[in-house]
Amino acid sequence: MALVHRPERLTDVMNEMRANRIEPKRIQFVHPNKSKEANIVLVEGRKEGKSGVICLPPIFVYNEDGTYSESFLEIYEGEFRTKVEV
Repeated sequence: MALVHRPERLTDVMNEMRANRIEPKRIQFVHPNKSKEANIVLVEGRKEGKSGVICLPPIFVYNEDGTYSESFLEIYEGEFRTKVEV
């Protein structure tokens, strides 16, 4: 299961996941740029999964000059693929 939500609701999201036997596995925060707070959190979970969560490096959508960041473009354009076994 994967979802996108507001960071201020992360505790609620994780509590609901666990209440439904979905174990959070990966969390990643998305920031508009390096000088702003995260405005999106990505959470991945696994039904009946073992405990243990990984906090991935943050994603910054824009560079300071307003252009898309390289890391965002890699994800957005589908060139970046990761698989984490947890």
